[in-house]
Formats: sequence, C-alpha cells, structure tokens
Amino acid sequence: MLSQIDNAIQQRLGLPYLYLTRDYNIHSRCRYLIHKLRQLPGNGLRLLDAGCGSGLAIRHLTRSLPGKVTDYVGIDLAARRLVPRYRNLRRLRVEFLDIALDDDWWLGTFDVVWCSEVMEHLLNDRGLLAKLKAALKPGGTLLVTAPSLDFVKHVGRHYPPILQTSPRQDGGHVRHGYRREDLARLAEQCDLQLVTVAGVNRLTVAQTRARYDSAGLRRVVVNLRQSLRHWRGRDFAEGQAFLTQPEAFHSIAAEFRRPVAEQSPEPSWPRGRADLSAQARLAAS
Repeated sequence: MLSQIDNAIQQRLGLPYLYLTRDYNIHSRCRYLIHKLRQLPGNGLRLLDAGCGSGLAIRHLTRSLPGKVTDYVGIDLAARRLVPRYRNLRRLRVEFLDIALDDDWWLGTFDVVWCSEVMEHLLNDRGLLAKLKAALKPGGTLLVTAPSLDFVKHVGRHYPPILQTSPRQDGGHVRHGYRREDLARLAEQCDLQLVTVAGVNRLTVAQTRARYDSAGLRRVVVNLRQSLRHWRGRDFAEGQAFLTQPEAFHSIAAEFRRPVAEQSPEPSWPRGRADLSAQARLAAS
C-alpha cells in the first residue's frame, strides 16, 4: 500500500517530491548524466541503466531532456517492480528486466550505458565493465560513477563508519572506491577509451556525517538543504578541477567510449533468458 501511495505521489508531483524523499547524492549523479547527455549529438538515443535502483534517472530524463532518450532499459536484481511506477510516460519507452549484473547477460547494443554506484558492490568489476562495453554500439558512450577513494579515505579519518567494506558480495561495498588511475587501468583491460573524469557531489565531513546518521524528518531536512544548495548549479567538477581536489567529492565519474572501428559481436557466453528476450525484441523491431 505504501509503495502504491509513493508511486501515485511521484506521478503527480515528480522531481520536487523526489528531492525531498530520495538521497540528494542520487540527484547529483543524475544531473551529471543529464550534463553528459546534452553533449552528445542527436536525439532518440537508446540508453541502458545498469543497476537502475529506483529508476530515478527517468524523472530527470523526462523533465530535463525530453526526446533526447526515447528508449530506456533498466536492469537490476528486482527492476520489474518498477513497471507500475513508470507507466504512461510521454516520449520515452521504458522496459525493466530482473538481471543480476554479474551473471552473463546481453540485451543488444545501446548508444549510452549508465552505471551509477554499482562497481564498488561487485567483486569482479572488470567483468562488469566488459559486459557494459559489450552493450555499447561502436562509438557509444559509457558513463560510470563510483565512490572516490580519496574522498572515502579523507572522510574516514573523521568518520570511520564510511570505511566499512565486506569481503563478500552481500550488498555492501567490497572496496572503498576508485581513483582515476584505477579507472584508466580497467579501461585499458577492457579496450575502452577513458575520455574524461569528474568529481560529483562536493561534500564536507559534517555533511557526510549528517547524510549517514540522519533519519525520519531530519533526513528530509538534510536532503532539502543539500538539494537547494545545488538546485540550479553544477554539483560536479571535470578534469583538472576535480583532480586537484579529489578528496572533496563523494563520487568519481568517468566517461568511456567504445572505439568506433570495433565490431559488435554477440557475446560468447551461453544465452540466458535476458539474451533471448533481447533477441526477440530486436527481431520484432
């Protein structure tokens, strides 16, 4: 019942309601996504949201860039639950599939793949990046965000709970985060071009503590304050503006590109249900 009420309010009020009730860090990362999409030529793009969570990126897409993306596919462990929430959208075809990202899957190819705050949860981050590359058209753009290792180490000296990791893949973080050289190494291993890096969501130690320790009405107030802080401005810094102070930003973001000269062979692993669903959809298009 609560989920149905939440869905109804979302459909009625849209982003203003979500700025109050959802983690402002997610909104910051979505604004980075919108910024990068604006730089891509053309409209009618096909986008894969790998590890889509609650599908919040959809609200930002439909409000800020209507028509830029016309086909959205969201995949996660329990993505199908989102189908009622995003019915009857204008100018955006939406599909959700229940897929474990570290399984073998293939859904055809996309102009853009968006994977936000996922790699730090998976032991085999290189394997995930290889799958994301396989989902790109030649010349396609992969946008990834993950915790900034410099930020986590800096804040962890004052707020130790942020340093918690798990040796097992149990839903928590299996590593603290990444630096530019980590992402460059992964790009080289997967034959991807690392185009740019950025820092997303500038946070102080006190703001981080408030984010993790607040609950209930106080959490709503914290969300509202942080959202208003960057309501109309950028909450990210690119290139050297980030690399000179990487400890100031919660997340590191990277833009990768699949080389244009590459072909797009289907993956070599055995087909599963997700692969067969993609094959049927492509045959019908």
